[in-house]
Amino acid sequence: MINLNKDLVAGGRINLSKDDNGNALTRIFFGANWGMINKGGGFLGFGSSKEKVDLDSSAVCLDENKRPIETISYYHLRANNNSIFHSGDDRGGDEFDDGCDNETIAVDLPNVDSRVHHIVFILNNYTQQKFEKLPYMGLRIYTTANGKISRRISDEGTILAQVKLDPKSDKYIGKKGIILGEVYRHNGEWKFKTIDVTGTWGSIGEITRELPSII
Repeated sequence: MINLNKDLVAGGRINLSKDDNGNALTRIFFGANWGMINKGGGFLGFGSSKEKVDLDSSAVCLDENKRPIETISYYHLRANNNSIFHSGDDRGGDEFDDGCDNETIAVDLPNVDSRVHHIVFILNNYTQQKFEKLPYMGLRIYTTANGKISRRISDEGTILAQVKLDPKSDKYIGKKGIILGEVYRHNGEWKFKTIDVTGTWGSIGEITRELPSII
């Protein structure tokens, strides 16, 4: 059983090389869950509708000098050596909250390309709605005891970093992108760092260009 739960704030770090029992951690996951926007209707809600929201979760791989190597996202679902995998593009969000991640990225740490020193987990809104318009959004970076994806958010697992949208928070008002955290190599071991920075970035490319000055 992995027992790494910590109340991490931005800048908080965890060594991923071993769990509390000395077992090597081999896989981590980035899950994103969100809902469609409720469009108001007329009297008693008649005529109401749902507006689709296309959030894109991505893992940006950088070398030791923080230069991009490849990005795993909706347009490139597998790393060139298959060590990182994206579950596929969700272009609408949930009509009703099903308690499951809409998109998941899995990272097989021992097999990551040796040139990669940083894997940064980001999310942007392809359809450009600002975060405060969403009914809910949850992001998490986690591990599981069996090394398998756990799409249902309530399932047992170890959360390394987690964000739940607060529409009233200045942190999310007017924002369309977030850099949640990164795993990085240090002295031959993988470590995790929470970043938790939001911005008005509207694309994966915009966020990627900012990463060297943020991570």
